[in-house]
Amino acid sequence: MVGHNGSQTNAQLRKDRKATGEITVGLIHNTDTTKKRFWGLFCLILRFGLGGIFVFASLDKILDPITFTDVVMNYKVLPNSVVPIFSVVLPWLEFITGMLLIIGYAVESASAVIALMLVAFIFGITVNLFRGVEMVCGCFGFFEGGQKIGWHTVLRDVAMLFCALILVIAYNPFASIEALFSKLRQGEVIGNEK
Repeated sequence: MVGHNGSQTNAQLRKDRKATGEITVGLIHNTDTTKKRFWGLFCLILRFGLGGIFVFASLDKILDPITFTDVVMNYKVLPNSVVPIFSVVLPWLEFITGMLLIIGYAVESASAVIALMLVAFIFGITVNLFRGVEMVCGCFGFFEGGQKIGWHTVLRDVAMLFCALILVIAYNPFASIEALFSKLRQGEVIGNEK
């Protein structure tokens, strides 16, 4: 079909493109861009949520390492000689990895470390649940108000593990320091093109 000025109508162009196998790239590009932006926003929410939780969880442990050492000792899953070192290193590891997620730098690596910590937490809690031990979690220090471990604690940690694994496997650097550095390297922010 030909339009009034001798050109094909949009409907005819679409029909011709389908017949020849030509794809409307703009439509697909827009859909892909929308999906990438949505996924990027989702990853940003995961980063801030998980990072914030780990920074928050580290604070009381950093400020009161003696109490945290007692909590770790009560789990009875580490040799007593390792507990003091673990009790000092773990909170700082939580703080650093949490901050890396929040600022968006080395996200996959930080998420992998968080995933490993969560596996260790799940193991320690599960072992003590099967032992029938009633004890304080120690997950959030003073802020948790003496919350006891339970299957809800395991489920919470499994949910956080799932979030960490998403960031390890399918991370999108939307609104991150990594994305900013990438744009700076490509000259998009400064504008090397003249």
